[in-house]
Amino acid sequence: MKPKLLAYSVVVAVVLFLAVVLFRIVPWFAEVQVLEPAGSDVSVADSFEGAVFVPGISAGTFTSLSLKDLPSTLPDGYAQSAVYRDGHVFVPAIGHILEYDENGELVRYSDPKVFSCGGGLPAVVSIAGDTLYAACYNEGIYEIDLSANRAVYLFDQNNGLSNVQNLRPAVVGDSLWVASFSGVFRIDRATRAVTSYTGVFGGGCRHDNVRLFTGGDDVWVTSVAGCGAAEYQAATDVWKVYLASDFNRNNIGRVDFDQFVISSDGIFAAHQDGGPDHTVLSKLDRVTDTWTSILDEKWAAFPDAAAAVLPPIESYADVYEVTHLYGTKDSDERGTDWHFNTKDQGWIVLQVPDRRYFAMTKLVGDRYFLLSSSGVEQIVEGQAFPELLVRQTSGNGGWHILASEDGNYVLATSDEIHEMGGDWARTFVTVYDRAKNESFTSVIPGVISDDSGVGVPPLAGFDKDPSSYSLVVKDSSLLVLYEGSPVLTVDLMTRQVTH
Repeated sequence: MKPKLLAYSVVVAVVLFLAVVLFRIVPWFAEVQVLEPAGSDVSVADSFEGAVFVPGISAGTFTSLSLKDLPSTLPDGYAQSAVYRDGHVFVPAIGHILEYDENGELVRYSDPKVFSCGGGLPAVVSIAGDTLYAACYNEGIYEIDLSANRAVYLFDQNNGLSNVQNLRPAVVGDSLWVASFSGVFRIDRATRAVTSYTGVFGGGCRHDNVRLFTGGDDVWVTSVAGCGAAEYQAATDVWKVYLASDFNRNNIGRVDFDQFVISSDGIFAAHQDGGPDHTVLSKLDRVTDTWTSILDEKWAAFPDAAAAVLPPIESYADVYEVTHLYGTKDSDERGTDWHFNTKDQGWIVLQVPDRRYFAMTKLVGDRYFLLSSSGVEQIVEGQAFPELLVRQTSGNGGWHILASEDGNYVLATSDEIHEMGGDWARTFVTVYDRAKNESFTSVIPGVISDDSGVGVPPLAGFDKDPSSYSLVVKDSSLLVLYEGSPVLTVDLMTRQVTH
């Protein structure tokens, strides 16, 4: 019996070894767990009262309005996702999800009293019909019924997601796939049952942090730890794994992916081989089941060279973004062109402006004055969203705004700080005369002092003690006072600024 058992064990071992070497299918490495939904006690329909999206800032919160209540967009290039539905685009922002119409006008945003990702971090969104999935860092994935305008369910650590730190959802057919720091999850959208896959790349991989890529019915994950890439095999519910040695020639122990493309023209992977300054573009040969290098370039030259080889982005992406300058000849406002494949209407482009709010005054009568990335704005009680009063060139820090007690004058400053060394380069000072509806902007240059090196901006101490600053009109001058003493003077006749 023992020789027969030994022989049988050897045969099994050989078969398993050949499966790994020839087919790289490793279902025994991936720990699969299916968790059925726990029931109504995990639904958020009752705990989240009220509409998720509202057509403006709530009147009930106006007297206590703060910066976190304003519909700030993310900085250029930081938006991680956007989805399209019936001519509108939903874009995650700082603490909110913003809804724009086909003209790029903000029409609704998520009510911060009902839905807001913790810590002001943006959600990552995916959509299927009338269902919006919004993943929030350290919270989970909210299922929002857009037709009812209600949050109806929360996927979190209580019902199947073993990790909620860095979730990336994507709808593929009847499933919601979710990448995380702890493997990948497949959620049945109808039953809400969660299937988790951990250890996809085997015990030799240091951790289960993965990135998710989808296209059509295809689902791929790549290992952040450099272990490789894996394709989900729906027929057998296992993962087909390609290790670093399948991609690289120089560094066969690790592969780091810069880009992964799933298209009708094939599967492409841009990866580093032999250092971060050496990038290779490989394509999967389905016949031989091997990855073949089709481009090898230095990092700086790679994007242009890859663009000439890869299929058009419209062939493998349902949405992509292009950030640029746009507007009138007097405007350099930044924004994002979101390109969406609407299926029914083909490709459309929706233009969304960059609008971040940096500072605001206290309530002056029935309004607040705001300093945004576009300029000086105001929001009046009963108004849905802020309106732009003055377009102002903005610096990269030191954003402050003051209003006179009667609200007739507004003064806003922003500093330009050198990125290398942090030296003060200049300060932009904008004055708005509300009665005349006129404005002007002056520039205070950075001051070099023999004693201290580089001078400091005029309102450098504002954030530490904002209540000690005030804006007053005296004769034909506008004065910024700190504890009663002027620190900035603007001659309203000559428009000269003295610091």
